[in-house]
Amino acid sequence: MILKFPKPYPDETFYSWIARYHERSANHYAKATVESIFDSNYGCAIYNLPTGLESFCNQLLPLCKYNPEEILKYHTTLPYYSTVFSKQRIENARSKMLSDLNIGIHGLLGMQASIIPEFQYLRYCPDCLTKDTEQFGEPYWHRIHQLPGVLVCPDHQSPTLNSIIDKQNNHTQHYANAKECAKPNLIQKNTQPTPQLISIAVESKKLLSHFRRPITSTRYRSQILSAGFNKGDLIDQGKLAEAFLTHWTIPLLNDLNVPSDLDSEYSWLKFLTRRTQQGLKAHPLQHLLLRLFLKEYKPEPQKEPTEKEVCSLSSTYPCPNPFCSIPDELSAKLEDTYQHHTSGPTYGVIGCDCGFQFSANLQKPDIYQSSVIQYGPAWDVQFTEYVEQGHSIHKLEQLLSVSRPVIKKKALELKLSPKWSAQLKRSKKKSNIMDTRAKKQKQLFLRYRKKHPDASLKVLREKISGTIKFLYRYERSWFDQHRPDQKTLKQAAPSVDWSKRDQNYLEEVASIVNELSSIPGKPQKLTPSRISKILGQKNIFTKIPEKIPMTMAYLKKACNKDEYISRTFIWAAEKLNQRGLTLSRSNILRKAAIRYTPSDSHESLLTELTDSSNETTYQPLQYSARQDSGAS
Repeated sequence: MILKFPKPYPDETFYSWIARYHERSANHYAKATVESIFDSNYGCAIYNLPTGLESFCNQLLPLCKYNPEEILKYHTTLPYYSTVFSKQRIENARSKMLSDLNIGIHGLLGMQASIIPEFQYLRYCPDCLTKDTEQFGEPYWHRIHQLPGVLVCPDHQSPTLNSIIDKQNNHTQHYANAKECAKPNLIQKNTQPTPQLISIAVESKKLLSHFRRPITSTRYRSQILSAGFNKGDLIDQGKLAEAFLTHWTIPLLNDLNVPSDLDSEYSWLKFLTRRTQQGLKAHPLQHLLLRLFLKEYKPEPQKEPTEKEVCSLSSTYPCPNPFCSIPDELSAKLEDTYQHHTSGPTYGVIGCDCGFQFSANLQKPDIYQSSVIQYGPAWDVQFTEYVEQGHSIHKLEQLLSVSRPVIKKKALELKLSPKWSAQLKRSKKKSNIMDTRAKKQKQLFLRYRKKHPDASLKVLREKISGTIKFLYRYERSWFDQHRPDQKTLKQAAPSVDWSKRDQNYLEEVASIVNELSSIPGKPQKLTPSRISKILGQKNIFTKIPEKIPMTMAYLKKACNKDEYISRTFIWAAEKLNQRGLTLSRSNILRKAAIRYTPSDSHESLLTELTDSSNETTYQPLQYSARQDSGAS
């Protein structure tokens, strides 16, 4: 048991906390410190994700009380990884850190296979050393300075430095105090504080504040598409990578040890932004860089439209209908505009009073290479005249400037009778193919039905699903004539004979009621719940009342509340008379011990009981509880 242990400081690593105790305990070997704080010699110096926290807290009892969950949250780097791993994986890591075995935690959180390495040395901020010494009397190792990508202190905006403690080459147990070991190493990077490095440090510090839910690619998708990095409904990965490298330059990514090869098919940026689970395997620093980019990115201002584009976006246009009778040259008006995608071209619906209406890309030079929505009555009248004049389809194509299918479709729509055929027939080749396929599928269906005459439609769907789907879609009438008949389901016989069970319940309930009524002393209160418990089944009568009508009718009569109160009043009067006490109304109510305002019938019974006390000899009233003793 440890009698005295130092208190942890804000944002102090668990390793630093143990190192300060190791210095004060005057233990020559770190192994002695491990045995005293973990009650075991299997512990080791872990810098970021320690284990054995429950054993550590138990060793400090009863003088020092610490919660292992608070140590996990405020003195380890586990909250930093909660943004990129599932809740289940974080729970597994938490349980491992609370237990004594340090097995698989770093692999569970992807630290061993991560492309972003941890710092080789313990790091510190010189300004934090000075501030901690002034405030607490001694410096310590901060969690935020050990996180990858944190090259400056978020509080003082000064560069963080490598200490003389090499975490990777320290093969022996060693608890290094920041007071002695927070000294600049010969191996240092010349880092200049920039707004980008400061923003990374500040956001990293926020990730340490508490556990968060994991961030998936779906949470990035809407932001990326709204920022203009879209190609239809998909993300334009090339444009996104180019803008990302413009914001976070390649030299800066190299300083952060983040891969800058974003053109590769397997780049980490594509994993983060695609709808796959691969994004969850990324490092928290990569998620942080993407979130900051989307937060700070400002799309380039759109170019001002040229005179040609301004003219094309006017509100009036010439009507393309050659049979329009409106004299105004700009009779067509822009009725509505829309975009298929956020960064796509602008489309418009243009209509004229003659009834002609079409849609077009307003940013193209020739807006009339478009789709017609409706031709209008003026066009229909002229088309009808041409057809009645006996023009051929080829001539109509020249006169109307429309295609052959449109001419046939309009002739059918207007119910005209041209000399040429107006039926939109499918090609003979395609018709022959469909007929051959239908014949083949029908033969297959009939062959299988002959082989398995008792097979149901459900079995047929499992065995010849393709044939069933084809016949159901293209040969529905034939399929309905040859499909198996729907079998009527036989009603299953009831598994329980409720009439017999009702009779059994009635006999058992009657026996219980007679037994409770024969108990000497104060009358027993009878309720369906009490009788059900005696039967060994909880509330059985409230679950199946409609299935046991005889039992429920008997219970309603036997558990009558008014009869119970009357029996209790008569019993109280008899007890008072036996003791020679006055049979007053208050004495009877007090002896009965019923918290109830008597009804009119009970008041008359009380009056009858109190009046009988004036007689020389008291004769108990003969009151029948009308209890049925049998099941008849």
